Amino acid sequence: MPTLEYARPSRARRPFGRRFSLLALPLLWLCALVGTLFVVPLAAALVAIALLVYHRRLPALLLTLVFSPFCVFFINGVGDYAIGTAHLREHGPPHRLGPVDPTTRLQPLYTGDVSLGNEWITYSPYNLGAGFMSRLLGPMPGSYTGPYPDRAAAFAAIRSGSRVDLHDVADDRVHLHMLMIQLPPGMGSALLYGFHEGPATDIENPKLLASYGPARGVVYRSTLLILAVPTRLRKLAGDPDTLLLLDLDHDRLINVYDALGSHYSPVVPWY
Repeated sequence: MPTLEYARPSRARRPFGRRFSLLALPLLWLCALVGTLFVVPLAAALVAIALLVYHRRLPALLLTLVFSPFCVFFINGVGDYAIGTAHLREHGPPHRLGPVDPTTRLQPLYTGDVSLGNEWITYSPYNLGAGFMSRLLGPMPGSYTGPYPDRAAAFAAIRSGSRVDLHDVADDRVHLHMLMIQLPPGMGSALLYGFHEGPATDIENPKLLASYGPARGVVYRSTLLILAVPTRLRKLAGDPDTLLLLDLDHDRLINVYDALGSHYSPVVPWY
């Protein structure tokens, strides 16, 4: 006699992927805001993402990645590149610009010396997006695109440079043989204040000026001024001068080569 089998009622499939996606996104944004010093939210977010991968919840995983801070900050870097306002975000003196990156031709924007631990979620994707566009389409509009000698090439070029009167630099002028370069108002004094170990008025002291030694300058490939500013510190140590690389087309400082290393960090008047 045939037996009757009763099929068990099927349970509705729970929205597993949606729940873990809604869990991972707020935790990732919490880490982006307060930093990853709080390891519990970060660990929970990574576990949620790992479960999405393990259970192959691809739509929920894609939704999580698209609206995560990684993707949002990456798109932010791409957008800033498109409108010409992108800066590489790095640690350093707050609200200051750093030397132009020779690869992407973007300038770092220092946001402060304190690390919250969220830079790999916010800064790194942003820099990756802006750098990706620079490599894909070339330098951002408005960026420095001229020749960019490295440290060795700049020190080699300055050996054939001409003497520069620091009094002229204080007056925003640089005389090289028959060539006179006019700097923006106040730029010469700012350069001397930052790299001459004192205000520009110190050059009025003959003994102090003699201890510094002469400044030198050379025009590199028609668009870049390399200016060697001596200091007493380097004179006593017997090291080369500090080299300032100035963009002549846009009257701005693009880099500084310091022979003594990164421990000597004067105030840089980036333009």
